[in-house]
Amino acid sequence: MDVGNPFEEAISAADGLHASLIYHTEISPISESPALRGLPLIHDMRIELENYWGSLTRIASTQSIPGFNSVYDSFGNFTQFYELAILTFRNVLIGARPDTLNAVFSLCSLSYIASCCLRTNGKPYNDDVLPDVDVWRVAIRDDEECQMFSDLADALWPQVSSISSANAPGPYDMTPVLGLPGNSSHQNEPIQSLPVETDSFLNNLPDAFWTFTATANSSLSSGVDLQRPSSSLQDLQGSAIVSNLIHFLKECGEPLRIFSGGGVTTKGLYSYIAFNQRGSETKNTVATCIQRLKADESLQHASTRGILSVAERFVELGYLQSVDELRGFLLTVGRELYLTVKFTSAFV
Repeated sequence: MDVGNPFEEAISAADGLHASLIYHTEISPISESPALRGLPLIHDMRIELENYWGSLTRIASTQSIPGFNSVYDSFGNFTQFYELAILTFRNVLIGARPDTLNAVFSLCSLSYIASCCLRTNGKPYNDDVLPDVDVWRVAIRDDEECQMFSDLADALWPQVSSISSANAPGPYDMTPVLGLPGNSSHQNEPIQSLPVETDSFLNNLPDAFWTFTATANSSLSSGVDLQRPSSSLQDLQGSAIVSNLIHFLKECGEPLRIFSGGGVTTKGLYSYIAFNQRGSETKNTVATCIQRLKADESLQHASTRGILSVAERFVELGYLQSVDELRGFLLTVGRELYLTVKFTSAFV
């Protein structure tokens, strides 16, 4: 991770959120895992995400929003939808500004769902997230996608503040939640959009997942209004949408740091790009190690399978870049789930 990035803890927690959702998929019922019993917010988020995906599916099937079906298809499935939201959030914190409907919409959806989960769990929540979505709408490059974003917001996001709950705490103060970058060296300068070289980083996701990439002629794309104002990276990082998600991650607490392997996944943007450009041999070595572990008869418990599924995905994304990092990740998470001995013996 670049020195001085004020979002380092949030990036690590976002990886923990990603990991816990993957793990949640592998563990059923929740009572099997002490780790998940300690994450009621994640349990509720998983349920709300599934309900939300069902709403998107109904919109697509009724064709009530013209053109939405192509966007819906670009998400692929429920898992890819929430993964896109988390990866977009993560990239904004690292320094990449999204400019497509599917990326922006998925992230705003995740923040909206986070508010709902906080409210229903009696946690402080921000009841003023949705008016902030205009900052994100104008970040979308294509005019038609901008309009579709507005249509989707009207259909899916009733005002959080209009939903009364007698037992819910009031809104939290967002001011101390988010530290914004100050002046920094060139290593920490914001990246308004990812460079073309990131193409090699995208081969594990549908094309629509990573449309941050800028090309020389991207400003000449059909439907782009060059006069329309847009949002800067700093606007997006300082928005209530981002602050709300950071607050949600803070409320989830220490388990997310553990699920991220104690921060081993948190690196600078160019570390991921360089690894995915030049690290294919290393990636194959680490991936082979995971396959060997998955085939080990002593590691067939649901909890170990869940952790290995997380590790496998994190290797694909370039978050775990060596066997040593894989070992550290598995032992850190395994320690929390009382599986350290199994993983330690597997590496001997």
